[in-house]
Amino acid sequence: MVHLFRRAEVRGYLSIFKLAATALAFLSPALPQDELAELYSQAQQAQKTGDLATATRKYEAIVQLRPQMAEAYANLGNLYYQQGQSDRAKPAYEKAIHIKPDLAGPHFFLGVIAFGEHDYSPALRYLERAEALEPSNKLIHSYLGYTQYARFAFREAAGELEKAAALDAGDIDVLYHLSKSYSHLAKDAFHQLQNEFPNSVYTNLARAHAYEIEENWKPAGEQYNLALEKMPNDRRLRDRSQWIAAKVADASAPSDAGATDELIDGSLAYKDSQVSGPKLKGEMTQWQSKMRALDGQRRSDKQVYRAAEGYQVLSYLSSLVVFELDPDSYRAHELRAQLLEASNKEEDAIAEYRNVLKRKPDLQNIHFAIGTLYWKDQRFNEAQPELQQELLLNPNHPQALYELGDIAAFSGDAQTAEKHFLAALKLQPAMVEAHLAIEKIYTQAGLYEKSIEHLRKVLDVNSSDSAAHYRLAAVYRKLGRKQDADRELALYRGQAAVKHQ
Repeated sequence: MVHLFRRAEVRGYLSIFKLAATALAFLSPALPQDELAELYSQAQQAQKTGDLATATRKYEAIVQLRPQMAEAYANLGNLYYQQGQSDRAKPAYEKAIHIKPDLAGPHFFLGVIAFGEHDYSPALRYLERAEALEPSNKLIHSYLGYTQYARFAFREAAGELEKAAALDAGDIDVLYHLSKSYSHLAKDAFHQLQNEFPNSVYTNLARAHAYEIEENWKPAGEQYNLALEKMPNDRRLRDRSQWIAAKVADASAPSDAGATDELIDGSLAYKDSQVSGPKLKGEMTQWQSKMRALDGQRRSDKQVYRAAEGYQVLSYLSSLVVFELDPDSYRAHELRAQLLEASNKEEDAIAEYRNVLKRKPDLQNIHFAIGTLYWKDQRFNEAQPELQQELLLNPNHPQALYELGDIAAFSGDAQTAEKHFLAALKLQPAMVEAHLAIEKIYTQAGLYEKSIEHLRKVLDVNSSDSAAHYRLAAVYRKLGRKQDADRELALYRGQAAVKHQ
């Protein structure tokens, strides 16, 4: 989840682009300098009083008089941006960097605008250029991190957010996204461990930890026992296995009081940790160094396991910093809500998400989170207004559009469902569930060529999607294309057989 640019930070960052009075000294004496100076003075005065409309008109006049003054275009873009006129800000910023390519500000704001439009490739390009021009600017690193996060490039996101946090250790938005980036990296490493080393002792340990966090003692014990068979001489592992066996027999058995071992306990060493203050920051720094060292190594099962556990530790420590900075902040409540949601405590999670909205009503993705919880439970009357509210905050939210389409389809409103599904696909063309949903609408309406188009797009994303092959066979059969139908049915059966092996 990423947030929009905070206006307080906008004001601070915009100040570096205000047209300096000294710039007037370099103008040609043959030009109407008095008129320009007067316009500039009037623009500044209007900005000071908050009259952005008047300031904008003055800068529009300035760029007419001085069409080669890059800073004036940059300021004009800033004024448009502050008034929510991104469509007018963009050409002003583009003109500024066309005249003077080394202005960091216009590159930055073009990146922010593209980010807000979910157009991440140009956002990345502009922000990387801004970073090259101003490598010590915290906001640039922050937005590079947010953009990489939105692109699911979590390693790159973490790198940029670490730089931003080093420049400002008190930014809870940066720390929140850093925690989430680390969490995704931990999950990615865990999936790699399971896929590449399914029978490794370290996979058993990672699974045991996951079950233990859920307090699912029996499968946790089974995984510890499997690990112990492979490492029979490890004393700490034996102690853990015995302790879990006691929890299986009696869930109220006392907590494990044994000395922790980084390899065996992994992230669980921090489960009941009360680390805070300088020690917390020191622990984070140490683990960041460990992860950087691991990233440069060839990955064995042990290294992948250490990465999964290490990133989980970093995610936890980052969240502790958020709680320490402000336990009643909207980000702290959001982290609590997500923890409750992961623990299947949905009503408690919804209550926490509402606490987030009390503190920051315009935070994106919170109404969506509430709506999705209702949607998953088929509480559509409660889900719909939350998802609609999300779209008021962020009209370009593909998943919210999809879920609203699903609700409309469920209620029999095919026209509204189609509209939402198409809007979702415009924003996220590879959304398989939206293609399948709209195919169903078209097939029911007898629009078979459109059905085929969307099923083909599903297969472009995943050629082994057996459901798409089966449904494509059914559509071909309706069209009387027996040979095509038989081919797709054979592909479906072949993939189904592979799944059952």
